[in-house]
Amino acid sequence: MLILTKDSIIKVLLSCSLIFLSFTNVFIFSVVEARISLYIFSLFVFILIILGLRSKIPNLTNQYVLLFYILLSFLVNFKASKITSVIYSGLFIIYYVYLFYLVKKFFVLSDFLRVLKIIILSYFIVLLISQFLVIFDLYSLNTPYNDYFQSTGPLGIQRNNITKTFRYHSLSSEPSYAAIIMIICYNIIILFNSSKREVVLYGIIVLYMILSFKSAIGIILLLLLIVGNLRLSSKQILLFLLPILVITLLMLYFNFGGKSIERIRNLILLIFSSEGEFLKRLNLIDSSAYARLNPFYVYIRDVNFLDLHFYLGHGANTSEEYFTEILYPNSWESHLSFRPGFIPGFLYDYGILGVVFVFNWLLLKIIKIKRNLFFIALISILMLNSNFNTQLFWIFVTFYTIANMFLINSNSISSVSCKMENV
Repeated sequence: MLILTKDSIIKVLLSCSLIFLSFTNVFIFSVVEARISLYIFSLFVFILIILGLRSKIPNLTNQYVLLFYILLSFLVNFKASKITSVIYSGLFIIYYVYLFYLVKKFFVLSDFLRVLKIIILSYFIVLLISQFLVIFDLYSLNTPYNDYFQSTGPLGIQRNNITKTFRYHSLSSEPSYAAIIMIICYNIIILFNSSKREVVLYGIIVLYMILSFKSAIGIILLLLLIVGNLRLSSKQILLFLLPILVITLLMLYFNFGGKSIERIRNLILLIFSSEGEFLKRLNLIDSSAYARLNPFYVYIRDVNFLDLHFYLGHGANTSEEYFTEILYPNSWESHLSFRPGFIPGFLYDYGILGVVFVFNWLLLKIIKIKRNLFFIALISILMLNSNFNTQLFWIFVTFYTIANMFLINSNSISSVSCKMENV
C-alpha cells in the first residue's frame, strides 16, 4: 500500500518541477504579451502546496543582492523597462532558490539522476512520435507569414520550405536548445559514473536525437563531451580521433552529410579565408551564427565607458528592440524580432554590474566543476544563445548547481573514508 508522506509529496513535486523546467516549448496560457510556461505556472502552484505543508522558507542570502540590483536597474530605467521582464527575472531567481533548497533537503543523487533520465526519455519519445507523423504525413504546418522560409508543426516539427527538409526540436523551442538540454543531462549522468551500460544506452539515444535535431552546435558539443570524458592515453586518443578527423575532413571536402555538416564546412573555410568583411560573409553562410556574433560586435563597437547605462544598463528587455533594429534594418523586415543571448542582451539591459553579479552569485561555483574544453564551449555557446529570462539559462544554472552539490558531498565522503582507512 502506497503511503503519501509530506516528504514523498515534496519529492514528487520537486521532480516534476525539474522535468518541467526542461520543457522550454510547453506553454499553457498567455497574460497580455507574456506566455506562461508549464514550468512557471506549475512551480508557483507547487510552492504554495509546499508552504501549505509547512516546509521552511529558504533564505535567499546572496540572491537578495542580485534581486535588489535588478530592481535598482528597473527604477533607474523605469520608463524604458518592461515590468513583465522584471517579474519573470524575479520568479526565476526565487524558483531557483527554492529548487536548490528543496533538492538539498529532500533529494539523494539517485533521485536527481532519475529526473535527468526521464527528461532524456521524454524528449526521445516525443521525437519518435513527431518523426512518425512526418513519415506517414499526419501533420499540419503553420507558416508565420507568406514566403517565410520555415514552417512549424506539432511536437517540435520544423520544415525548411526552401530545401523541403525536416528538423525536430521535441519539447524544446528550437533544435539548438533541444541539443544543448540533452547534452547537459547526459554530461551530468556521465559525471557520476553511472553503469557503463546506462552510459552507452543513453549515449546512443542522445546521439540519435542530436542527428535528428540537425544542430551543428549539438554535434560540436557532443564530440567535445565524448573526447573530454575519455580516460585514454595520448596514443589512444590519437587513434580514436584519427578516423573521426579523416571522416570529418572527407565530409567537409566533398560537401556531404547534411546541412549541419555543410554549415560547419563553410564556417571553417570562412575562418581561414584571407578576405575581409568577416561578419557580412558570415551572414551569407550562416545567418544563425551571424545573429549570435554581430550584436556582441555592435555592442563592443559602440560602448561608452563614461555612460551610466554601461554600468546599470538601459532597462529590462530594451535589448530586444535595440538589436532587432540592427539585425533587421529594412522596412520589409519590420515584422521580425530578435531576442539576443545573455551576451550581449543582459549586458545591454542590466549593464556590466549586472553581468558581474550574475557571474559572482550564480555561475562562479558552476564554472569550478570541470574546466575542460567541453565545459568552456558549453558556457560560451549558452551565453550567446540564451538570455537570463529563458528556461535554457536556468536549466544550465540549476542542474549544474545541483550536480556541484552532489560532487562536493561525494568528495567529502570519499575523503572521510580515506581518513578512516588510514586510522
